[in-house]
Amino acid sequence: MRIAVCAPQVPFERGGAEIFADDLVAELRAREHEVDLVTVPYKWYPGERVLSQAFLWRLLDLDEANGRPIDTVIATKFPSYAVRHPNKVVWLLHQFRQAYELDRTELGQFGESAEERATRRAVQRLDRVALGEARKVFATSRNVAERLERGTGLHAEVMPHPPQELPYRTE
Repeated sequence: MRIAVCAPQVPFERGGAEIFADDLVAELRAREHEVDLVTVPYKWYPGERVLSQAFLWRLLDLDEANGRPIDTVIATKFPSYAVRHPNKVVWLLHQFRQAYELDRTELGQFGESAEERATRRAVQRLDRVALGEARKVFATSRNVAERLERGTGLHAEVMPHPPQELPYRTE
């Protein structure tokens, strides 16, 4: 099976989401799938940039590559799940939380202007559409699944990511 794992990439940053995507690619390859990691540079600020970043994913054509069909795409987090594909699966790490429970907190991104409130609503609408298109949505935790349901009304099956292999220590 040919699978594209989709993940946004903040240049020069590497954290849990990037490790998750790399590990997913490696595990799928170990099971003899043909897999590639598809990334798009991601910058979520200033606030008006959020939607243009999502639309970059929306414009990608991952139905085929080099004349051969891509069977499945697995999107991991905002904005990668905006990608279109007839067999899109989402293994959700998280949405753009600034448009949900972080709104109007010190970690929020949208102010009180009519334009910023409209952008926040547009992010929420995009989530409902893009995640609603998926054949299946998995969430990495119950908390992520509950956030998704509260914010969009969409259901996700909880499928935690496997724990990282860490060196065993006895001291």
